[in-house]
Amino acid sequence: MSKRPSFEEFKKRAMQDKKFRAEYELLRPEFEILQKSIKARNKKNSMNKKYIAAAVIERNDKILIAQRPLQAKCHPGLWEFPGGKVEDGETLQECLKRELYEELGIYAEIGEYFCTSSFDNYEMCVFKVPTFQGEIKLNEHQAIAWVTPSELLQYAYPKPDLPIVELLQKDAILKK
Repeated sequence: MSKRPSFEEFKKRAMQDKKFRAEYELLRPEFEILQKSIKARNKKNSMNKKYIAAAVIERNDKILIAQRPLQAKCHPGLWEFPGGKVEDGETLQECLKRELYEELGIYAEIGEYFCTSSFDNYEMCVFKVPTFQGEIKLNEHQAIAWVTPSELLQYAYPKPDLPIVELLQKDAILKK
């Protein structure tokens, strides 16, 4: 089975061989329209991309996860890594500090970048939080749990959080 040539390869061949030129000229208008629509879609998607900052908060070899309220519009009752949407003019780290204070009432030290989970038109950028001050309060969540990496899969998560769970489990295996 031969590989289908790209339009650019086809165009190059058509410029070299007259018998392909007529076919190329027939296909060119459709291809140009398709290219324009792809460029427009990519430009629109990159302009509308939204960012979320999330935290992997660690203490005593356990990780904090938080349960969304049952009445939440999005992912009710599922467990997540705390964080939220980046507001205009905010860095990811500033967003995460603000969200952790609003959601949990803590002053967090934002540590190293951990990973990114992409979904729909969102990029969820995850950072480790090695330390924080304050007592955790449930301002927006229904419950919290401190779990080991091996216990993470005992909880239900929204799809965007699953790659984080997987990476945390791989990291725990590598540290052993």
